[in-house]
Amino acid sequence: LTFGPVNLKVIFASNTTIHPDSSIFLIFNYPVSLSEIKKNTTFSDKSENIDFGIIRSLKNKEYGYYYYNNYYYTDNEEDTLNFLAVEIKPKSSLKSSHTYNISIFIKENMRNSENFTIYTLGDFKYIHRENIDQISYNESNINIEFTNPVKTEDVFKNVFFITEGKTESLFDYYYSYQSDYFDSYKKIVPGGNYMIKIGENLKDIHGSKIKNPGLYNLIAGDYHPFILFTGGYLNPVSKLQLRFSMMNMSKFNLFLEEMTVYEFIKEIAKNNYEDWDRKGYKNWFKKKYEFQTEKNVLFSETLDIDKEYGHKSKLGMGVLEYTLREDTYDINFSYQVTPLRMHTIMSSKNGFVFLSDRKGESLIKGLSTLYVYNIKGSPLFSVPLKDGFLSMNKPQMKWFEVKNDNYAKLLYVKNQENGLLMTYYLPSMEKDSRSYIFTDKNLYKLDDSVFVTGIVRDIEGNKVKYSAIKKLNYSVMNPDYKEVCKGQVNINKNGVFSLKIMVPDSFKTGYYYVQFRDKKYYYAQVSFIVQEFKEPTFEVSVSSEKTVYLVNENIKVNVKGNYLSGMKMAGDSLYSSLIIHRTSYYSKKFPEFNFYISNDTTVFNSQAFDRKDTLNKAGEFIYSENVRYSNVKNPLSIQYIGTVKGIDKEGISQSVSLTKYYRENYAGLKISNYTDKDDSTLFEVIVSDNKDNPVKRRTLKLRIIREYSYKDSVPDTLEIKTLISKEVPDSIWIKLDKRAYYFIELEYEGTKISQSFYYGWWWFSDESKKILTITPDKNEYSIGDTAKIKMFTPVPEVKHYYYFNTDSIYGISEIKFSGDTAEIAIPVTKNLINGFYLSVFALPEDSTNKLQMQTIFVKVSSETKRLLFDMMTNREVFEPNDTVEITLETKLEKDVTAIITVVDEAVLMLTGYSYYDPMSIFYGYYENHAYYANSSNLQYPYYYPYKYKGRWVKESIERDLSQISDKAVLSTFGENKEAETIEKTKKGGEVPQTPMPQNVSIRKDFTQLPFYSEKILFSKNKKGRVNFRLPDNIGKFRINCVVLSEDEFNVKEQKIRVEKKIIINQSLPQFLRPFDKIDASFSVLDNTGIEGEVNVKMNSKEMKFAVKNEAILETKNNKALALFRG
Repeated sequence: LTFGPVNLKVIFASNTTIHPDSSIFLIFNYPVSLSEIKKNTTFSDKSENIDFGIIRSLKNKEYGYYYYNNYYYTDNEEDTLNFLAVEIKPKSSLKSSHTYNISIFIKENMRNSENFTIYTLGDFKYIHRENIDQISYNESNINIEFTNPVKTEDVFKNVFFITEGKTESLFDYYYSYQSDYFDSYKKIVPGGNYMIKIGENLKDIHGSKIKNPGLYNLIAGDYHPFILFTGGYLNPVSKLQLRFSMMNMSKFNLFLEEMTVYEFIKEIAKNNYEDWDRKGYKNWFKKKYEFQTEKNVLFSETLDIDKEYGHKSKLGMGVLEYTLREDTYDINFSYQVTPLRMHTIMSSKNGFVFLSDRKGESLIKGLSTLYVYNIKGSPLFSVPLKDGFLSMNKPQMKWFEVKNDNYAKLLYVKNQENGLLMTYYLPSMEKDSRSYIFTDKNLYKLDDSVFVTGIVRDIEGNKVKYSAIKKLNYSVMNPDYKEVCKGQVNINKNGVFSLKIMVPDSFKTGYYYVQFRDKKYYYAQVSFIVQEFKEPTFEVSVSSEKTVYLVNENIKVNVKGNYLSGMKMAGDSLYSSLIIHRTSYYSKKFPEFNFYISNDTTVFNSQAFDRKDTLNKAGEFIYSENVRYSNVKNPLSIQYIGTVKGIDKEGISQSVSLTKYYRENYAGLKISNYTDKDDSTLFEVIVSDNKDNPVKRRTLKLRIIREYSYKDSVPDTLEIKTLISKEVPDSIWIKLDKRAYYFIELEYEGTKISQSFYYGWWWFSDESKKILTITPDKNEYSIGDTAKIKMFTPVPEVKHYYYFNTDSIYGISEIKFSGDTAEIAIPVTKNLINGFYLSVFALPEDSTNKLQMQTIFVKVSSETKRLLFDMMTNREVFEPNDTVEITLETKLEKDVTAIITVVDEAVLMLTGYSYYDPMSIFYGYYENHAYYANSSNLQYPYYYPYKYKGRWVKESIERDLSQISDKAVLSTFGENKEAETIEKTKKGGEVPQTPMPQNVSIRKDFTQLPFYSEKILFSKNKKGRVNFRLPDNIGKFRINCVVLSEDEFNVKEQKIRVEKKIIINQSLPQFLRPFDKIDASFSVLDNTGIEGEVNVKMNSKEMKFAVKNEAILETKNNKALALFRG
């Protein structure tokens, strides 16, 4: 039976305006015959049906994947990706400016009919609008509109803007490929007369010429009225000033209210720090301002609100109110006139306050007092501050801490003459709990048991401590993300929990997720896979002698195959593929340079070969060849894929990737300094040899092209420069026009490196601006090192301070600059393990942003917290049912805990599963809990004190998925062929069978997890010893051991092998039903080392044999394949 789709849909149709001679494009979500579409589709206008033809579109895959990726399949995940795209072509031209309907309903496949309206284009014309009512002061938007879509490139060439008799291009660059509506930004003045020239050669996207070319007049109106105001928080040294500019306006009202600190706090608290009470400010001091302003002329002014303030502190609020087009608007601001400036650095453990003059020349001498208010204006705490500096301890910090519902605190400092108010936010410290969670393996069958183990710790800065969490709730989510079971686990005194999850045969196959939560903030997740699978009996490795080969070097790849029982795969088949792709040269010394050669157009077969070879007596094969291609300029990325097949025709694939260089030298290009402050762009070039060494005295030619020309049909070549390579990048500054698209070519010895970029005001990075910077001398330090850190400042004459912190703040000191640089030395002690934050700030106010506070994280190795131990077994090779003894030793005096799992390596190989390093969890990145703020403004700071709980989910999923290797693939190749020893079935009867020998022991105990324990304790004086019995599995077992104390961790693995002299590996179907016919395949591995005959028998009470159940086989390379049929 063939079942067709029942939810067939048209997911895209050309339902916009089309040309009368166009075809209509349709995309279906499933394939269906063209004859069915033709038979069940009606194309009509109101009066008659339209005859049409239908063809399959060549753009099926391209368009299908586009709609899948962009919008269609967000709610249609069960639909297929097997799209069908068709073109419907009317057999005669359609009428212009007309409406047509398309209706499709295929009864057997569609639930509802699909109906579309199609509009045809009329004549191609320019739509002229003469008057521009209001224009903008800087640049005005001119709208250019056509009746039909036109290519942007054609508009560039055929439409021009004329001002004062000069013809200009309409615009510099436009992002859209085609449109019927374009925006052009031009500098125009009120009442000005301008013209648009529409060229007679302008055509729409279908090739129709413009019907109304010519010159069209544009008349500009007045400037749009507006007012610009500095706004916000005004905090000058000596005067309170309002700076404003007005256009076509002449008056506004100013409301002011000077307040005490308590009144000010009450007022902003009443207004929720955001919206002012419109009724309230009407009662403040009011002053009207009217100005003699000339129409269409920008008027700017600075108002001294209160000249007599001088250097005395004043605090208050203001509202600027103005009317525009009969609507009233208000601009709110707060003001504070004070000669003081305050810096605060606080953590939950300690804090510091600096009080200085605004110029940052010195700290304020004498005695001051710091007051802390809550958000409602109630005083909480006060402390004296001597000579402009205050240090606070942990008990005092609770007054500064802000709870989630409290928003912020207000700090007010006062001395005999002046005062200063600032908002401050020190978030309450939330616990950072982390977990190292793992399963015994990550691939299971139905009816298996999953062992989940977790280690939970609390992180305080860079310190790791036993968790305060004692219980966790868990839930297991199936592949549909529905809960299938839940419960609770206890965390023991060592911070460890364990959980056993049964996987009944009623469960679905796929990914499962175990989620752990407590009642407050903790969340973690681990995943595992439930799937039917067969364990591999051998392992394959593919390795390359090196990763990079030069032009005349032979590529050398080594393929090894070993049975898990220890035998070499001598004489087994190897199928190899070589896949080649063009890539770019990469330089570690010049990583930001582009080395890709754009004129490398050599055609080569990306799949260089598929070949068959045989492993030698050592179970190895060495591929060695110089992969040569003539005229290749770029390096080639080469992937060697080796698939080894055992005697039973099952195969495992592994691959290795490497790079082959075909040139000795490569040229590189770097473009930078996109800035809004000047029109200069920096171009840098370098020549590097294929060993990453710079090459000197080589000639390069740099060509700069503006891609679109507005007068000619060819690109403009703006610059051609000759450069000479040096040991360091050679550079050149070139001034470019803004808002244009550029194409850069660098020529070197017949190669071209090309790069395109758009140069415009909305995309820039000002790399030339010098700011405060911090540079450590090493990427990572060890305990006992001295971190030497250089600092640069563009303003060395002002006072700078630095501090460093973990969860506490250390070492606040002034920086002494020599010229514009300074170097500090910080001893790296145990308190700084895992790293610390280093911050630098300057005392004065900074309007240029050059002195913005800078913070870096200085990495310190956490290896001193790695728990060192040894793990040994009584031997490396065992037989089934032997007893294995594991011994654990450490030099630590205290007891440490070990968690041991012993897992069949064959299952772990299928997904490449291994236990990751717990140090990366507990000694990874930690958040900066020291908060810096200064008195630059009084605006309410919008901090969000809660952590993103989803971070651990994301990390957990990524970590679990990363453990699934895409290189190890178990697959079955070829067909089973009858051996010569198989007897043909006799008509009308069964083949006589021989009974099973009496002295044969049957292996039945096949266990993938023979041992698990999370309660093993050992120390320097007490070795850890565990014993377990091996099951009947033949092959390798991996012993995984995770050891831990409160803040020390480690993980190790060791492999043991289980073998027998004669080994049988079966290849049987996963499922059998009554009356099935079966071909049973058994591979026999003879580990005696003696070539000869092997006697094999197969017995079954339930199976009727069609061939004799006994055979004598000759071993080849110590292997034989037995085949039985029944």
